[in-house]
Amino acid sequence: MQHLTARVTQDARVKTFENGRSVVNFKVVKNRYYKNKEGKRIEQAEFFQCSYWRTAKIAPYITKGQVVELLGEPSADCYIGIDGKPVPVMRLKVNEIIFHSAQKKAEEKSTDNTNKNTAESSDDLPF
Repeated sequence: MQHLTARVTQDARVKTFENGRSVVNFKVVKNRYYKNKEGKRIEQAEFFQCSYWRTAKIAPYITKGQVVELLGEPSADCYIGIDGKPVPVMRLKVNEIIFHSAQKKAEEKSTDNTNKNTAESSDDLPF
């Protein structure tokens, strides 16, 4: 199981199958920082395609810009792009989602530099 805190890059989509089972699909991005050989700080975005099979009722809450904490099973895939080069794809089969309130830009610029992201109570969600 992998634990991942990331930002949703597009609103969730629900796909319902003929047997009545549904899956919620969405994408997230996590920024990773490291220093190169010269000591320069590098930022690299890592994108994940996520699927959540437990309930489709969660889909309206997974919106672009939302910060989520995910626990799930990662896998890697690859396909050939239009240019003929392999394109890696990271996937995450999500078992658990924890929602965080979005941090406003004004708060980011505040002088107290406190982290205002807090997990929302699971009592507020209808599932």
